[in-house]
Amino acid sequence: RDFNFNVTASGAILAFGLYFAKSGSRTAALSLCLPEAQVLLERIRPDLLLLRVLARALILWDDVDPTVVWIETQLPTVVVYSMERLRIDSNEIAMPRVDFDSFRRMHANIIAGACLTLGIRYSGSGCSAAALTLRHYLGYFAVLRDTYIDDKERVQNGQNSSIAQGTFAKTLGRAADRASTAAAAVGIARELS
Repeated sequence: RDFNFNVTASGAILAFGLYFAKSGSRTAALSLCLPEAQVLLERIRPDLLLLRVLARALILWDDVDPTVVWIETQLPTVVVYSMERLRIDSNEIAMPRVDFDSFRRMHANIIAGACLTLGIRYSGSGCSAAALTLRHYLGYFAVLRDTYIDDKERVQNGQNSSIAQGTFAKTLGRAADRASTAAAAVGIARELS
């Protein structure tokens, strides 16, 4: 009775979210909350963080708000803190036990999950706030991708950044897709091209 959780986790998370969709069940949503501890977060694949954010929002459908604040509240405190440290200390030496690549992937996937949620929730609704929020994150992911590609220290240290570049390219694509679905209803889709 061996289970390969790497295969079944994605479907299980989505099935759980769909089973309790729009129920508003705080108990069900609590089981999908992202952990606040670094050790626990590092045990979860970044793509599963995206699905957890989406499934939790499906359950708490009426709580989804088309604002940057709502998206930022999806981030665990440890991820926010690590990303702030990364912005302050670009040399990444101040916190030697922190794998900043992991936190970059976690951050990107959590934000992408929130953007996916907004795109689904407000698709075709004509909500200009959702379209503007998604456009904001479209620009945000473009900057993250370009910043990571231009990171001179990674090149000098010989570290391979292709995995994170792929993460940022995927999240940029997801944000563009969600922004276009929300923007189509308010007539600003041409600006996204």
